[in-house]
Amino acid sequence: MIVRTARARKGDVICDIDGILCLFPRKMAQPEPGIDLEVMITHHPTPIWPDLPSDASVEVVRANPPRLGYLFVAPVTDDHVLVSHKGFECSGSMCRTTARVDERGDAAVKARLGRGVGWLTPGRSPVIETDNVNVGWHGQQYREPKPGLAYVSLTDLRDGKNRVCGLPDLAHVDPRILAMLRRPTARAALSPAKAGG
Repeated sequence: MIVRTARARKGDVICDIDGILCLFPRKMAQPEPGIDLEVMITHHPTPIWPDLPSDASVEVVRANPPRLGYLFVAPVTDDHVLVSHKGFECSGSMCRTTARVDERGDAAVKARLGRGVGWLTPGRSPVIETDNVNVGWHGQQYREPKPGLAYVSLTDLRDGKNRVCGLPDLAHVDPRILAMLRRPTARAALSPAKAGG
């Protein structure tokens, strides 16, 4: 996904994905503002819960869900490979959430690394996860995991870390995370900085 970087009012380099404010982690080298850059969505900050009274009813809590102000992104580099997978699933309370990399995804990594990937964990990325824990109880039906795309790092794979390092676009982000995002934030942050401010 190609974005246009910009300088925020506070000096950080940011970008906008479909009206969602995106920041580059401060631990990494910041890209230049005003350039087109291919990025991946890496993670999100801790959601902010509204300040509600301790005796708030269930209805009030449901009507005031947590919010996110932004997502984190990082540039796609030569170390990253976009792989296709068969969908992330958690199938038991003692199971890890995993996805099987499909044949095309394995072939993409094998061409660069000399071996396939096999299984992936989400890492910090907000992947779409199918919850099949306790299927069969209380009339729950098995749901097929949703196939998708994710970036993996060749450096991580060489270190034995079979995890996602980023997602290619919003279509692969967990809808529950997207629902928490405040979209107007990006437009305000991307507006030109005022002189002296």
